[in-house]
Amino acid sequence: MVPVINQGEDNLSSLAHIGAHVPGVDRELVYGWLAGLFAREPDCETLSAYESKEGAAFLDELSNEATLCPTVKILRKLLEGEPKQVALGLAVVFGKLFYGVDGPKTISPYESAYISARGTLFQESFTELNTIIKQLGLSVADTFKEPSDHISVELTVMSEMAGRLEAAAGTNNVTLISDLIDKQRSFLDAHLLVWLPEFRDGCLAREPASLYAIAAESALAYTRQDRIWLDQAAIRLPQPQQ
Repeated sequence: MVPVINQGEDNLSSLAHIGAHVPGVDRELVYGWLAGLFAREPDCETLSAYESKEGAAFLDELSNEATLCPTVKILRKLLEGEPKQVALGLAVVFGKLFYGVDGPKTISPYESAYISARGTLFQESFTELNTIIKQLGLSVADTFKEPSDHISVELTVMSEMAGRLEAAAGTNNVTLISDLIDKQRSFLDAHLLVWLPEFRDGCLAREPASLYAIAAESALAYTRQDRIWLDQAAIRLPQPQQ
C-alpha cells in the first residue's frame, strides 16, 4: 500500500480498544484500504499479496461490510488473471481516469476540482486539508506527490481519526470521545460527502465496469453509512459527569 500520510506522535496508542458498538469491520482498516485503492494502481507484488493466505483472509474480513462487497468481488475476479497483465490493465484504466491520459475526460481525484467555481486545483479545500493534517500531527508522505485534497489523503485522514476513536472508546473520557466523533462528522460533512457523489458519477460514466468505478461506489456508500453510525455513536454516549 502506498504510504499517503506519515504517522505522527500518537498519544492515544496506550488507550483501550473500542467496545461492542463498533461496526463489524474496523473503520480504520476500511478507510485505509479505500485510500490505498485510489493512491495508485496496484503492482504485481500487491496483487500477489491478495492471493496469499493473509490476503485472502483480509478480503474475507472486508466482505463482512456490505458496502464493500462489490469492490471485493471485482478484485477477486481480477485476481484470477495473470498478475502482470492484470496490473497493466489496471494501470491503463487508472491513467485514463485520473492521470489526464484522456485529457478533458479525466476524472479529477481532488476536492478542489469539484467545489471551486472554475474547477481549478489548490483551492480552499487544499488549504483546509493542510491545516487538518497539521492539527493531527501528521504530514503527507514525500513519496505521495499529490495535493492534500486528493481522495486518498482525505480517506487516510478519516482512517487516522477512526483509529484514534477506536483507541479512546474503551476509556471513560467521554469528552475526548465526543470530540473525536464530532471531528469525524464535521470532516465528512465538509469534505468527502460534498464531492464523492460527483466523483463516483464520473468514474461510473467513464469506466463503469472498472475496479475504480466500483470502489468509488463503495467509498461513497461506506462514508454515508459511517456518517449515520457516527450520529448513533454520539447519541449513545453517556453525559459527562459534572
